[in-house]
Amino acid sequence: MDVLRLFWFFEPRMALWGLGLGTFLGAMYGLFVGIFVPPMGLLFGPLLGGGYGAIAGLALGVMEDAVLWAFTLLFHRRSKPGDTSQYLRRAGYVCAGACVLALASFFEFVARRSGTSLVTGAYDSSDMIMSLIILFIPTLIATCAVWWSGTRMAEQYIREFGEQVNHSPGQASHESPTETRRNQ
Repeated sequence: MDVLRLFWFFEPRMALWGLGLGTFLGAMYGLFVGIFVPPMGLLFGPLLGGGYGAIAGLALGVMEDAVLWAFTLLFHRRSKPGDTSQYLRRAGYVCAGACVLALASFFEFVARRSGTSLVTGAYDSSDMIMSLIILFIPTLIATCAVWWSGTRMAEQYIREFGEQVNHSPGQASHESPTETRRNQ
């Protein structure tokens, strides 16, 4: 398996998925939140949401490219070739898990730079509502989008590289190397 070719297979696609989904979902979330902040919220909500979504989506897309690339390399070194359903399922979970960890780390870093912590800080009810609106709901939306795009990219990888992943004809048909030698 050509490592650089695999990297450049995932890189532009995941970056574009991240940029597109981030922009669209950010604009929709900005529109939804903007409804509750009249009169300028409906105008600026989608613009700000789309802009922030584009930045976050592109960053997550590039990060998820590296995660999916590394996972694909490790998975195909340790598994039986042709085990695509397990690869597809795990690829989505790995991407979603990496997204949650990255966003939680980012939000904690920003909170600590401002003098507080999301882990140890004392909160009142207004803080919890704002953290729900600003942190948790966008994280859930981004995680679902990353899971979906990671699964789609894994499916595309299987369609384009599926036959090249199999290392020998015997392994492609799920025979052991010993059975392949006996049958020849």
